[in-house]
Amino acid sequence: MVMKAKLLVAAIVTMFATVLVPMTVRASDGTGGGASGEMGLVMSAITTLTTLIGNIFTLMTSNPVLAIFLAAGLLGVAIVVFKRLRGAAR
Repeated sequence: MVMKAKLLVAAIVTMFATVLVPMTVRASDGTGGGASGEMGLVMSAITTLTTLIGNIFTLMTSNPVLAIFLAAGLLGVAIVVFKRLRGAAR
């Protein structure tokens, strides 16, 4: 269990390092190349971020204990949304 948690933390740190460091370096060296170069950089970062979040989600759902925690969190969010919608309907 501890090993899976450490792996999850490492995946999140890697995700931020992979996405944010290239953007910071690119912005600081002045080789952005105008709006199109910056937009390509942002799109690349979003694609990388989406892939890494998908990998983390797969890791969480492959472990039964982490899947229960994920389900409990999603159930809590669903209950809050339902209460707010019910209150707004009144």
